[in-house]
Amino acid sequence: MGTCFEYGLKKEGLLKESFRTYPSNNYALSKDLLRKFLFKYIKKKSHSKIIWGRLFYVYGNNQSENTLYGSLKKHIKNKKKKFNMSPGNQRRDYLHINKVSNYIYLLTVYCKTNAIFNICSGKGIKLSKIVDKWIKNEKSKIKINFGYYNYSNKEPLHFWGSNNKLKSFIKSIN
Repeated sequence: MGTCFEYGLKKEGLLKESFRTYPSNNYALSKDLLRKFLFKYIKKKSHSKIIWGRLFYVYGNNQSENTLYGSLKKHIKNKKKKFNMSPGNQRRDYLHINKVSNYIYLLTVYCKTNAIFNICSGKGIKLSKIVDKWIKNEKSKIKINFGYYNYSNKEPLHFWGSNNKLKSFIKSIN
């Protein structure tokens, strides 16, 4: 498994698997180096294959409280009145863990060639909208305190994955 952070800070907007990577933190750099090593190694082993899935933002139950979704769920569970966050204009690509798991299963079982796939929704959604959706799904009355935190300088303001390659693959096996 890889990470969307392999693309780094130089890219913004829609990110395709074919784009060059520019990892900007140690986590992404280690993932990117591992991917490059594995693809070189696999070329020498004709009986092996590698499928590299680049995860974007995953959410679902039992998620760490260090994530946006996990933190929001904790606040709702603890009946907090407000939830502090950034201004919320960032665009991100969130996909529920059930869909992520299904995509990983299908790629693992049916993909016969070495390939890189973005595992994502293919949609850039504003954080303010996704948080609002999660609050509605939880039937909560918690209020969002936008602008409490500044934007992160560790990731681009707007980025999401292209899932065209993934959709095409799924279509080919159905």
